[in-house]
Amino acid sequence: MISQKTLPKEWIIVDDGSMDSTGELVEKHAARHSWIKVVHRRNRGFRKPGGGVIEAFNDGYSSIGIPSWDFIVKLDGDLCFDQYYFEKCFERFAQDPDLGIGGAVYVYKDGQLALEYEGDPAFHVRGATKIYRRSCWEKIALLIESPGWDTVDEVKANMVGWTTRTFPDLRVIHLK
Repeated sequence: MISQKTLPKEWIIVDDGSMDSTGELVEKHAARHSWIKVVHRRNRGFRKPGGGVIEAFNDGYSSIGIPSWDFIVKLDGDLCFDQYYFEKCFERFAQDPDLGIGGAVYVYKDGQLALEYEGDPAFHVRGATKIYRRSCWEKIALLIESPGWDTVDEVKANMVGWTTRTFPDLRVIHLK
C-alpha cells in the first residue's frame, strides 16, 4: 500500500488478534505514516467464517477519522498488487458513474495465476478485496456478518441501481 501511486487519505489496518508479529509490524508502519491507523482486536480463539471478517471490517469502518472520502476499500491482509492498482481501479469508477463495487482476485492454481473462481459472473467481486463508491456504500448500509456477505452486498447494490464488476485485467493476488 505504501508504494501505491494513489495513496489513501486514511488506511485503517485491523489486527484481528493475530498470534504472529502482525500487530508490531503494522504499528511500526503507522509510526512512519500519518495516514495509517491501527485497530487491535482480541483473538476470539476460533475461526468464524463470513462473520469474523465482517466484524473486523466494521471495527475498522467505525474508526474512520476523516469525514470526506469517495471510496472505501476492504482488503484481506494476504494480498499483493502492483503500485498502479488503485489508480487504475479509480479510473474505472470515473469512466462508469453507475459502478458501485469493483475489484478482482487472483490465486495461484497449479503454479499458474488465475481468477480465484473462473466461473464467477463478471458482476461478482470476491470478498478478499472490494472497492465501494461512497454513494453506493451509503445505499447498501453495513455488510452482513455471515457467509455469502460478498454476494449479498452486490445484490443490494444492484437492487438500488448500482452496477458491480470484476476487473479481470487488474490483478490482486490472494496468497492464501
